Amino acid sequence: MAERWATSDDELTGFLSEHDPGGAVVALDAPLVVSNPAGTRRGCEGELQRRYGRVGAGPYPTNLSLLGGRVRAMELVRRSEQPYVTVPRDPGRRGGWWAVEVFPAPALVELGGLVRAVRYKKGPIADRRAGLAVVKGVLDRLAGADPPLRLDPAGVLAREVGRLGELRGAGLKAVEDLADAHVCAYVGLWWWAHGPAATLVAGDDGTGAILVPLPPG
Repeated sequence: MAERWATSDDELTGFLSEHDPGGAVVALDAPLVVSNPAGTRRGCEGELQRRYGRVGAGPYPTNLSLLGGRVRAMELVRRSEQPYVTVPRDPGRRGGWWAVEVFPAPALVELGGLVRAVRYKKGPIADRRAGLAVVKGVLDRLAGADPPLRLDPAGVLAREVGRLGELRGAGLKAVEDLADAHVCAYVGLWWWAHGPAATLVAGDDGTGAILVPLPPG
């Protein structure tokens, strides 16, 4: 898996352009389709809250007011020269360009067979470090999944998780975001391989949809 630190719009679109000439599924941990006004939440968020809220993996609400009128994820996708499909259409293991919205918390619950969401982004530093180690364990076990996730044992995530005891503040937050990015990338790969047959598509084309992998068993 290719890895790089990227935060600005130019860095993100630059990384994408390096890796998508032949086709890609871009899985974004950010609202992609948003049209609802202030004081409301999207249907996809309500559906995930009903399904995963009891295990602590429900999403926060999103609307145009909370986003300041800017849907950054869609803007980033539209900056690409490729003709990305931004509604959840089954890739069918074909070549092409798809952009989908995902949410790491329920994805980790499903992929890891967890009874509760992993807490690694809030709370005491020791708890966040422990949660990140759990996330890395889930990712490592996906090496035996279908499709497999092939992490570089000498890569950025492995290196940063290996020194969690040294990290705090912005450094720890950066690793949390990096772990999220790996989860999102795998969900994109899962969608390409399995499509809606093994994926929860919460929501709809018009108001936004969030994908959650549903492994068998």
